[in-house]
Amino acid sequence: MTSSVASAKIFDLVELLGDKRQIKKNTIDVGENLLVISCVLYRLRKQDKSNIHYSLTDKFLINNISAVDRELAEKITKHFQQKLLILKLKNITFTPYRQDLFDFINNTNGNGYGYPENYLGLAYRLPYFYFYDIDIIDIFGKEFVEIKGDAKINGNLKLKFIKTLKTYKKYNNYIEYWFTDSNDNRVMLAIDINNVLMNLFDHRIRSAEVEVSGKFHERKKDNMSFLTPDSTKWNLVIDKVE
Repeated sequence: MTSSVASAKIFDLVELLGDKRQIKKNTIDVGENLLVISCVLYRLRKQDKSNIHYSLTDKFLINNISAVDRELAEKITKHFQQKLLILKLKNITFTPYRQDLFDFINNTNGNGYGYPENYLGLAYRLPYFYFYDIDIIDIFGKEFVEIKGDAKINGNLKLKFIKTLKTYKKYNNYIEYWFTDSNDNRVMLAIDINNVLMNLFDHRIRSAEVEVSGKFHERKKDNMSFLTPDSTKWNLVIDKVE
């Protein structure tokens, strides 16, 4: 028999940065490098979730800047500068949001630490996007990966679990489950965090190889290709008990 678990369309970082936004022209002075402040908040929230009430405009964050925060901000800056430069060299047209990112990441000190107000949300998410990117590269093992074998599969795949990721997309309530198939391709299944079968599925995939049926097709995260179902549902194949 089969047990159905809902999946969803998952977007790469380029699509994430093209998400809905509210354009605000007001400028806000935060008194420091906004990305460094974001790294402080990221660190504090990782240490204690009760720090969720702080915002990037709180002076408390500036008073708690450490060398670790400045080092992380530098890594994030270099990472996205390189990533966006590659897109520009490929003559890919930037969305307004992506253009904001390009402008911000190439001038994180702003105009004397003055920033358009809509940059606050952008800066807040960059540490999360950065670590998501690092995890993705770790999953694939390298930054240029092509599909081995068929790029479209209508049938069953036997999968071995790698790890789960959260995308941190503002309106995304899905967890990405990453696997390898028999051809060593990467396969991603998405499950709504409110799915009542998630705990059972999680236990099953961590204890043994699983078989999943569906219509799979190729997607890309930058230059890394993977397989994922193209419909709203896929099935976990459960062996019949005689």
